[in-house]
This record gives sequence, C-alpha cells and structure tokens, in this order.
Amino acid sequence: MYKSIFDDSLKNDSQFNSEIIERAANLTPSLDAYAKVLEFTEKVKAALQKEMEKNTVPDVKIESISLVGSYSTDTVLCGNLKSDIVVQLSTLPSFETVNALGNKVVENVRKANPKDVSTSVAQEYGCCIMTPNAQVKILITILPENSTKLEPQLHLSEQIMMKNFFAIRHVTWFKTIEQGITPEFLLELKALIRVIKDVRNRYEEFRSLSIWALQYLAYYAISNGPNRERISLGAAFRRFFEILASGILLPKAMVLNDPASSTYRIGWDMSYNDMDLVCMTAQVFTQIFATGDNGYRAILGTNPDTTNLDLAKTTSTWGDIEITPLQAAFEENCMEPCYNDDVIAPQ
Repeated sequence: MYKSIFDDSLKNDSQFNSEIIERAANLTPSLDAYAKVLEFTEKVKAALQKEMEKNTVPDVKIESISLVGSYSTDTVLCGNLKSDIVVQLSTLPSFETVNALGNKVVENVRKANPKDVSTSVAQEYGCCIMTPNAQVKILITILPENSTKLEPQLHLSEQIMMKNFFAIRHVTWFKTIEQGITPEFLLELKALIRVIKDVRNRYEEFRSLSIWALQYLAYYAISNGPNRERISLGAAFRRFFEILASGILLPKAMVLNDPASSTYRIGWDMSYNDMDLVCMTAQVFTQIFATGDNGYRAILGTNPDTTNLDLAKTTSTWGDIEITPLQAAFEENCMEPCYNDDVIAPQ
C-alpha cells in the first residue's frame, strides 16, 4: 500500500523534471563570469604553491593545497564570485601567521602580474584574497595529530579548521560519485543541488544547513527511492524537504552518517535551535507541496504570484487551503524548571 502511494506521488512530480533543469540553468553563472573566478583561483593557487616550495613565511609550512567547494563540484550559483581553497599546514596557525600568509599570496600574485589589485582580508576561517571581480577563500586546516596542541586564544578555531579539513574529504567523495554515475544522472544531481541551494539562499531558516549536508541529502533523496532505485528529479526535489520534515536531523533521530567521516552524523555542526527551525520550515513546505502544482512552483521559485511572499513566516492561501507557519518546539533552557526546587515543590 505504501509503495503504491509513494509511486503515485513520484509520477505526479516527474512533470517538473524539465522545469528544474531550466531553473538550474538560469541559476548557473555565465561562462564568462565562471572563467574569471577560475582564472583568479588558479593565480592564487599558483601563489600558494610558490610559497609551499620557497617556504618564506616564518612559522608557516604548507603541507597541501586543495580546491574545494561549489566551483570544484560545478554546483555554484550565479552571483557567487567566491571559490574555496583548503590550505593544510604542518605548523600551528596563529592569527598573525595566517595574516602573513595571506599577504604573501597577494605579493606572489602581484609579482606574476604587476597590474593585479588583489588584497588579503583576515577571516575566522583563514583569509580571503579579493579583487573586484572574484574572491578566493583560503580555508586553513592542520594535520589532525596537531589538534591537541592548539591554544584557543592564540590559534584559529579548532572546530572551523576541522570543517575545513572535512571539506577536502567531501570533495573527494563527490568526485568519486561523479565517476560512478551516468552523465544524465550527474546533470540531474547538479541541477537538484543548484535549485535547493537557491531555496537555501531565499529562506534564512535553511542557512544553518551546510552546503555539504545539502549536497549529500540531495544525493540521498534522488538515489534512494523505493527498492533503493533512483527517482525522478521532480520527485527528488519534493523528497529532499520531506526528509528534513521527518526530523532526520533532530537529536535521537535515525542517524545519517557522513560518508566521508563515518564517526560524524550529517548535521553534527547544527545547534538544537537550528535543527528545529530546519525541520519546522520543511514541514511547512511539505504542506505547500501537497496543495498542488502552484505550491510546488512557489518553493522552486518559478511561481510569479509568490515571488515576494515569505512562505516560512507568513500565512499562504492555496484555493480553499490556508497554511500557517508552525511554532518552534525548542526553547533555550527549556529543562531548567525541572531542576528548580521552588518550581517542583508540593504546594
């Protein structure tokens, strides 16, 4: 019975396959914009490789340089002029040494091209090499065995550097998946990731969901249908939000392990409030999906009647159906009264 209902839903959603492909194409940067970012990224990468060979910055020793992020997986959205490079150090990165590394990168880029006007700006993840037309985020990480030597007030955040370290594994996982699926499947997967990223950009309630978690859940949604068969692109878009609405990221829920770091679950870096907000908003979206094609297109971003309507925060009407935002289930310190004698003492 369940399979019959599920199959009917998948058939109805498959009509949106071409609309999602078209929507994803509209969200893809132009070849010119894409090329400019990649060209500058290669210059920054070359500058880093030069420093890796020469080792001129005191207390900085580069172990590896890896291109990661949306430009690496070809799932970037138009308007995003930032690429990501993870730089792994064998030394411990203080704020001063990372700043010095950023300045050295700019110096090396300018030596190769005297007309270059790039600058380095310190960030919590490392530094950002910036020009008017492109930016490269240098994400600093360290060798795992050096994590016990970090000092919180002196070095970059251990948690941030751990995320940067995992970014290398995540790109490796994505590249492995690319090699094992058909070109048609890869096109649909990248389209699905792009349109979901767009939803994440339009609705702040989903922004605590990391890009990696989004990418993996998109792959999970499209490749794990009935009998673990691949489902249509249109069905996968709806199913992504149904998975979130089921509470899969909530504490004590069934765990989706990170395939690139099996001791961590997908969404491990989210707060309880973030988990609740993502689940709650996805539940509202699931209700909107159920209203029909107009609701589906509203979430996809192709319904002109809902362009300026915040579906997560305001009541929306679909024919005779009215859908209102849900109330948060999680509250900070919600368990404190249970430990207060004045509250639980008998009257």
